[in-house]
Parts: sequence; structure tokens; C-alpha cells
Amino acid sequence: MRSNEDKNNVLQQVIPHRMAALEAMGHAVQMRVDRRKGDDGSSTVILRTEIRGNANAVLNAWLEAGIMHGRALLEFLGLTYDRKTELLKARDPKKKDTDWRISDFELPLVSPNDAKAIYQGTPEEAERSLVSVMIFADRSIAHMTDMLDAEKFGSHHLRIASDGIRALVVRFLYEPLGLPAPESQFSRAKIE
Repeated sequence: MRSNEDKNNVLQQVIPHRMAALEAMGHAVQMRVDRRKGDDGSSTVILRTEIRGNANAVLNAWLEAGIMHGRALLEFLGLTYDRKTELLKARDPKKKDTDWRISDFELPLVSPNDAKAIYQGTPEEAERSLVSVMIFADRSIAHMTDMLDAEKFGSHHLRIASDGIRALVVRFLYEPLGLPAPESQFSRAKIE
């Protein structure tokens, strides 16, 4: 049994942190898509210290962090993928005592059909996008394997997954608990 203090920490700190990383991934994908022809990737990041360099140094970290946190959120919701068919499936209900799941909040696990239904596009595109996050996490970040097919696992799918995973967490965790969704950690202004 999880303590209320631990549950509050997960709801107020852990999941918002993971969702912010997922949102950063979505912005990184969009920045790459928006890049102008001939752009060498030079950038300046100013927080409290100014750092200059190639934007990929930041964007790659945002992509990788978002992919890993996206996978963790999908598993938290009760989803994984079949490694042979590359289709969504329910995660084995058996768990390690240390694994957090949505069921720790007395809420049902999210089914693959529920996950696909929340997306306004086709169920196939929703599934491919969510599975892309898990496959990228397995094959491109946690391990170094053969290159992934860009048409099958491209930026388009990561962008959909960024928005879709957030929507799933809000719809199946925060709304049933009567809690507001974590606020966005970003605002984006177009710079000419």
C-alpha cells in the first residue's frame, strides 16, 4: 500500500517532471522540423549563464529525456508493446513492488484501445506514435541497435506521442482524481 505522502509526491513532482521532459521532446522535434535550409544549428541559450554552441547538443538531450520519460509514463499507465508485431499491448499486471502504476491510485490500467481512442487521428497512427516512443527508448537510447526506419518512426510520430501521452495522463489520472493537470513548463516565442 502506498502512503498518501508518496502518492502526492508522484502526482505533484514526479509525473509533472516527466511530462515536462515529454513536452521538451515535442518542442525539440518541432524546432528540428522548423529549421530553415542551410541552418547550421548554431544557438544561444540564456538561463543565468549564456551558452553558445550547436542546438543539437540541447535538442538531442530533450529528445532522449522525453522519449525515456514518455516510455515510463506509458508503462505507468499500463501499456507496453509486443516486440514481434510492434503493436500496443497491456503491460503484464504482475509488477515489482517498486513499480508505480496508475492502479496505485485505485484507477484502472489504460487499455491499448483506450490509448488509441483518445487521439483524433486514426487508431493506427496513434498506436504507431505511442509504440515509437517505446521502440526509440529500447533501440536508440537504452541500446545501440540498427537504425530505425525514419518513415515508420519519424518526427511526426514523436510529436503526436508527446501530445498524446500527456492527454492520456491527464484523462486517465488527473481528471478521475479531480486534480488539475500539471501546467506547461514552456512558452515559445518565434524569433526571427
